[in-house]
Amino acid sequence: GGEQMEFTIAVSEVHYQMKRYEEALGVLDSAYELDKIQTPQFQNQCQKIDVRLNGLDKNQNLYSVSLNTIRSGNTISDEEQQSVQHTKDEIVDVLQQNKLYDEEIQLRKQSIEFNTELNNLAEVSKDRVAISKSLDAKGETSAAIKAAEEAARIATAIHNPLTEASAFLALADLYEKNGKASKA
Repeated sequence: GGEQMEFTIAVSEVHYQMKRYEEALGVLDSAYELDKIQTPQFQNQCQKIDVRLNGLDKNQNLYSVSLNTIRSGNTISDEEQQSVQHTKDEIVDVLQQNKLYDEEIQLRKQSIEFNTELNNLAEVSKDRVAISKSLDAKGETSAAIKAAEEAARIATAIHNPLTEASAFLALADLYEKNGKASKA
């Protein structure tokens, strides 16, 4: 049942933290053989290990299941939200290490869609700041500035000082790099 599943994911996570990805996946596989149950958390755990082992599959959409759930008028639990969020961070980690900016931007756009549905605008603003940094890394400065401005706009609207500060810092940084002249 549910407790068994939580335990399985925890054991898998221990292997994962020790960078033993094959074992981490093995634990999940054998549990699935037994139960044939896949919770969203289980799927997320599989996915994040898979990214470490095989890189990001272009067709993978971390958010599709959760988005479908929300759009069909059902709510998703806080645990599921956190699980998705955590998995995104793990995947982003891999993408950043490999400088896969396009894939990161793609993933964050899905995250923005997901968090917009949940009205979680602080997270949307954070993703926009991160997209701005990826665009900047790719040398697409004007797109980066647009993304940072959007992030700042959202953060200001929701009165979240921390998110706001982060967005405005990113923006100031870009303006400075880009020279005042092209600010128009």
